[in-house]
Order: sequence, then C-alpha cells, then structure tokens
Amino acid sequence: MEWLRAVFRKMTRWLYMKNSREFEVQIEHLNGLLALSEKDLLDVDETTFLAERYVLGMSAFDLAALLWEFRFGKFYREVLMLCPDGDIEEIKSLCKQFYRSGKSAREVVQEIRNRTLVKRRAVSKDVQQMSSDVEP
Repeated sequence: MEWLRAVFRKMTRWLYMKNSREFEVQIEHLNGLLALSEKDLLDVDETTFLAERYVLGMSAFDLAALLWEFRFGKFYREVLMLCPDGDIEEIKSLCKQFYRSGKSAREVVQEIRNRTLVKRRAVSKDVQQMSSDVEP
C-alpha cells in the first residue's frame, strides 16, 4: 500500500512539473501575443487567475479567452461600483461594447448616466402630459 502512495506522489509531482513547464511556455506565448497587439502584459493577479484554471493541453489562445474573461470581469465590477443604478442588462451590454473598443470604465458610466438622464426626462414629460390631461 505504501508503494502505491509513493507511485501516486511521483505521478502527481511529474504531472505538476509537466503542467507548470507547459503553463510557463503558454504564458510566454500569450505575453508575446499581447505585446504584438499592443495590449497590457500579464500582471501577477492575471497570471494567478490563469494558473488556477489552467489544464494540461491548453493553448495560448485558450488562455487568452480566460484572460479576456478576467479583464472584462474586472472592468464590469469597476463600472458597477461607479454606477450602482441602472438596468443591469443594458450596463453589461454597454460594458462589452466599450471594453472591446478600448474605452475606460468612466466613459461607460458617463454614457449610462446620459441615457438614464434622457429616460428620466422622457418619463417626466409623460407624467406632466398625463397630469395636464387629467386636470379639467
């Protein structure tokens, strides 16, 4: 039974080492892709996020998809903290649109506030119209 544990530990250690070597290669490849596309290189938090989700055999493009998910999630949380009111689906849609085009979270918040202001004005006009219709 002890020999079985020893074999299991060796196999686990071998898989971990193979996994970490391959991960490092894919991270270097991903950083190269990011540099070519003039995007920010990976930071420690992003690398940790990717390492926790890495599976043996993933390509740099698979990691890029995970990285997009991480960076978009961070962007989306920032927008939600800056703009706590509004339609969540509209906010998420605007976030995706603005994130893809490289805009900042503050620009998304400004757009949301502008749209909310327009909606409030329209509602206010409707209420005034309804109240003037009701009065004799």
